[in-house]
Amino acid sequence: MYTMTKAIDLHMHTTYSDGSFSPEKLVELCHQSNLTHISITDHDTAGAYYPAKKHSESIGGPEIIPGIEFSTHHKGKDIHILAYYIPFDNADFRKLFDKSLENNRYRISLIAEKLQKLGFPISASDIKSEHDSGVCMGPQIIKPLRARGIIADDKAGEKFFKEYLSTGAPAYVPNSVHPGEILDICRSAGAVTSIAHPHKIHDFSIVSDLIEMGVMGLEYYYPGMDSDDKEKLFDLAKKHELILTGGSDFHGKYSDSNVGDGCVPLDVLSEIRKRRNKIRSKQGNLDNDLIS
Repeated sequence: MYTMTKAIDLHMHTTYSDGSFSPEKLVELCHQSNLTHISITDHDTAGAYYPAKKHSESIGGPEIIPGIEFSTHHKGKDIHILAYYIPFDNADFRKLFDKSLENNRYRISLIAEKLQKLGFPISASDIKSEHDSGVCMGPQIIKPLRARGIIADDKAGEKFFKEYLSTGAPAYVPNSVHPGEILDICRSAGAVTSIAHPHKIHDFSIVSDLIEMGVMGLEYYYPGMDSDDKEKLFDLAKKHELILTGGSDFHGKYSDSNVGDGCVPLDVLSEIRKRRNKIRSKQGNLDNDLIS
């Protein structure tokens, strides 16, 4: 088990995916909350990294660890893969970013078609991100319906999401990306991977599948995880020499958690860095400014 020294948070979201805070506003909140290191892990995009980094440097805020949360699907389950120290200059990773954005646009078009068939006045062209490199998710789908008076407020938006967009709901469309593809590219590019909220998969055989595919960590420090799940994850991590990662999974007003929830020790970041350096040293790729 790690020891707590400083406050860090390695799982949070912005308006680039399904969070309600801009990167700048999120950085300010983390700074006010005395967090020293954070990773913005938006779904399928790392577009928030540079604006967050620039703003944090301007206010003396937390160090920003480049991260992302990839959306994948395996054995009928939505699987989210966190990746840290993602290399923006890697050609395979750039292709993966582009593919993620294309997949998101296609998935949104299918969701829009389903909503139309259910009687909702919405098309794929109505669903837009406010950022060029942002992805569209629940908030971006709900926004045009609110503008047309179909959805009255945030509470009604939450109800709409659960009834129509959540897993298994009438307008739900699973992601087509397989986790093995993501894990292979991350490993070859020198990024460190972890299964996001593995307890929410509700099937530890799938967690075992992902370990066999080469995932490097398990998200262990997470708000509300019960002791039985934590014990299972701890044992798996010890058996397979995996990193125990963590974060609040903060989504702004769409979230029950707050930044810093999960109580992630700084030692976790040290372990992620060690694993990253080990991967990149094998590849002869230690001339990178992220080695500190």
